[in-house]
Amino acid sequence: MKISDAQKLSADLLKNVMHPRLGAFIGLSEEVGELANEIMQIEIYKQESSTTKLSGEIADVLLSLIEICNHYDIDLEESFKKKIEDIKTRVPKWEASFGKSLALARRKYDE
Repeated sequence: MKISDAQKLSADLLKNVMHPRLGAFIGLSEEVGELANEIMQIEIYKQESSTTKLSGEIADVLLSLIEICNHYDIDLEESFKKKIEDIKTRVPKWEASFGKSLALARRKYDE
């Protein structure tokens, strides 16, 4: 599904129960907190978790972000494309500045 299709689907599905703008932002914060908790359980407390639970929390964050975009008439798909083009120009500098230290950090924390 394209992001623009997800925005339209969300707007249609939630039109009668959409949060007010501030509530949408608070909802996003709440969902990010739930995602953080799930990652904390996996990474820090070494609790077993299914990818289903983690992917569900990620989907909740995306849905909340889409709700905010819909409130402010932001085409998330187009905004993302523009951001990627901007980041492409920055990646070489980031690789030169942080590539080695990030590779070490990934080996240390992600294994």
